[in-house]
Amino acid sequence: MTKNHLYLVTTVLSIIGIVGVATHAYGALVPDEKVAPTKPTLVVSNESDLTIAKPGSLVTYTVTIMNVDQGSATSLTLHVVLPEGFTLSTDGAVTYDYTFLALLDPGKKVAASYTAKIGDGVVPGAYTSNATVTAAFVDPLTSAATVTVNKPEVLGIQEEIAPPVDVTIPTVPVLQPQVLGASDELAATGLGQLDVLIAFLGSCFVAVGVLGLLRTVRA
Repeated sequence: MTKNHLYLVTTVLSIIGIVGVATHAYGALVPDEKVAPTKPTLVVSNESDLTIAKPGSLVTYTVTIMNVDQGSATSLTLHVVLPEGFTLSTDGAVTYDYTFLALLDPGKKVAASYTAKIGDGVVPGAYTSNATVTAAFVDPLTSAATVTVNKPEVLGIQEEIAPPVDVTIPTVPVLQPQVLGASDELAATGLGQLDVLIAFLGSCFVAVGVLGLLRTVRA
C-alpha cells in the first residue's frame, strides 16, 4: 500500500468518524418527537323505563356509553347516585358502581342496567338519578334521568263500602189474553153452581109472591 492509499483510507475513516460523532451529538440535543395518542370522545345517555311512577314501584335505568372518536376508551367505569328515597332492588344500596372490562373501540357502545325501588314514604315530586362515566384521558361525563312520583289514589268511604249497582232491567214476560168460558166466568167471580141454583129459586119465589100480590089488589 502506498502512502497515497494510506492517506486516502485515513481521510475516509476520519470523515466517517466525524459524521458519526456529529449525528450522536445532534440526537442527544434534539429529543425524538413522539406522536400523542388519540383521545376517545364519549357520549353518555341515561334513561328510565318509567317517567311517572308511584311509591313502591320498580324503575329500571339504562346507561349507554358510545365512543364517537378515533381512540379506544380504556378504564371505563360507571358510578350512579340514586335519588333520596330510592334504593337498589338487589341489595338496598343508594349507589351503583360498574366497571367495563373490555376496551370501547371507536364507533362501539356499551350499556349497563340496574333497577331501583321507590320507597313507600317518598313524597310526590321529580327525582333525578345521576350517572357519571370515567375513562382514561377523558374528563368525567354525567347524565341524568328524572322520574316523577305521584301520590297514590285513595278511595273515599262511600267508594269503598258501596257495592256496585246492577242496572240490568229484568225482562217481563208478555201474557197472552185468554177468553173465559161460562164455567171460567163463574169461577172468576167466585160463585159455585149451588149459589146459582139458590139465586134462581129465590127469583122464582119472588116472582110468585109478586103475582099473588097483584091478584089480591085486583080482587
